[in-house]
Amino acid sequence: MPLDGGTRDAHPDKGSPEAAALRLRAEELAAGLDAWTGGWFSRALVAGEEMP
Repeated sequence: MPLDGGTRDAHPDKGSPEAAALRLRAEELAAGLDAWTGGWFSRALVAGEEMP
């Protein structure tokens, strides 16, 4: 449930502006983790490794 007390679908429509913003944010976070880990994060995602 959102912090404002309203109700929203946990999974927005894939074509919605909210979904696009969430995808962009996920990509930004992944890029930051990749930079912080020296590339380990993206290599682990590609290889399907479990995170420690």
